Amino acid sequence: CYLKYLKMNKITVLLADDHVLIRAGFKVLMQDTDDIEVLGEAGNAQEAIAKTEELSPDVVVMDISMGEKEDGLEATQIISEKFPDTKVLILSMHDEEEYVYKSIKCGAHGYLLKSAEKELIRGIKAIAKGEKYFGASVSKIMTEGYIQRAKRQQKSPGEKNDQLTKREIEILELIVQGLSSTDIAEKLSPIISPRTVETHKSNMMKKLNLKNTPELVKYALENKLV
Repeated sequence: CYLKYLKMNKITVLLADDHVLIRAGFKVLMQDTDDIEVLGEAGNAQEAIAKTEELSPDVVVMDISMGEKEDGLEATQIISEKFPDTKVLILSMHDEEEYVYKSIKCGAHGYLLKSAEKELIRGIKAIAKGEKYFGASVSKIMTEGYIQRAKRQQKSPGEKNDQLTKREIEILELIVQGLSSTDIAEKLSPIISPRTVETHKSNMMKKLNLKNTPELVKYALENKLV
């Protein structure tokens, strides 16, 4: 009965992030907002799905990467399919277009960077009403991606096109320097996992139709990408 009462008067939220301190910080932020109530917290994707079923929150604030896996996306898709009354707002450190579009494809109603915490309350309220919400930084990323694709379409078939994202170019530069995936992960800001570096490397090779790291390095040097 108490949960039912809360849902009649407030937007109810489930926080899903593997970092306890991050959840605590956002929980404090929401406690200062009269019309939002945090019903629960989850430290991993499986827990997020289970607590969504148990608590039926209006909004799940979901991190993409919990541990070394991008299982927040899988959880988003399951929640979107099984619990359509609950909306998912992605809150992530990933500032790349591919993650934004992956999130949308999985059913997320919004995407915010963790650095844009001032937009969090606004985003929760927007998607609770059924709207889509993308922070200012994310909207800029999406716009730049659209412009880049439009430019590529204008190029002649023989021209090289810049198929790689800003983050992929950044990682490629470090690969050319001979750094390992672990070293690259630690050098980037914000820090990512070595597994994520390997995912980026694999994506680059697929985009460029290359088979291994030496071919990737050769392509980068020949095309003056670094």
